[in-house]
Amino acid sequence: MPHLFTPLTKSFIGNLAMQNPTLFLIQSNYANTEKQLQRLSALLQADDAIVLMGEAILHAHRIQTTYKVYVLDSEKQLLTIQTPHVIDYPSFADLILQYAKVVRIA
Repeated sequence: MPHLFTPLTKSFIGNLAMQNPTLFLIQSNYANTEKQLQRLSALLQADDAIVLMGEAILHAHRIQTTYKVYVLDSEKQLLTIQTPHVIDYPSFADLILQYAKVVRIA
């Protein structure tokens, strides 16, 4: 009897990870954000995206411009630099639905 499922190999899993980028929600207080960004750097892949929320926005300048970075329109007044993409709440909801994985780092 033939197998109905293909065994998972490292290359298959690696390709699957590359096809399923992750959306990271960074929401932490100012003092803790640096530590959370270090955690993020260990997880972040080229096709992933980041949403900075709350006081984490004040660290936007620390994220490489090669990544897709978003902030909510209601929080953009916290920005001190020319920023990432500014999105409203309906766009934020749409963005979440575009990703197979959404990870909150707080």
